[in-house]
Amino acid sequence: MSGSPYVDGVTRVSMRRRLSFWLSVLIIAVLVSRLLWSLEQEAERAERASVRQVLNQVRATLVIKTATLQLPRQEPMATVWAGANPMNWMQGAPGNYSGICVSPSALASGHWCYQRFYGDGGVLVYRSRDIGTIEGQAADREGLFRWRVRLNFEDRNGNGRFDRGDRLIGLELVRWWPAPENGKGQG
Repeated sequence: MSGSPYVDGVTRVSMRRRLSFWLSVLIIAVLVSRLLWSLEQEAERAERASVRQVLNQVRATLVIKTATLQLPRQEPMATVWAGANPMNWMQGAPGNYSGICVSPSALASGHWCYQRFYGDGGVLVYRSRDIGTIEGQAADREGLFRWRVRLNFEDRNGNGRFDRGDRLIGLELVRWWPAPENGKGQG
């Protein structure tokens, strides 16, 4: 009975319907997974753009502060401003700025804070939601990115400190990495 519409009690039409159903489920699953992947990529792109925007605002603020340092009798303030919280100098801090934090590991994802160090200023901290790199630099294992305001100057006497006779170049925002042995970092 090769022309019979029944194969083991199931019609050929029923088999085609089942095959069509499962093929449709497979196609929908592939499309949904592609959509979710695209949404994840877009969220990462948006977060990276948001972080870059805040960093650019901070850098613009540092340019203004550097111009202030060029005024008469302001140069001694330069050493005070190195390591300071740049969010205090902005017209308005970003909405996701949480202020001063003692432990950045408790910082919510997608938020900024300023971590103070005893007697040595501090660093601006951002906890990533999804991004692994910003400006070509990777986050630490906790998903944290850190930056520090650094005084850029020409050290004419070679002592490694900014003092009278050195040429002030300006304030800059640099990536900062904590050193594992004492908590103080470099950058």
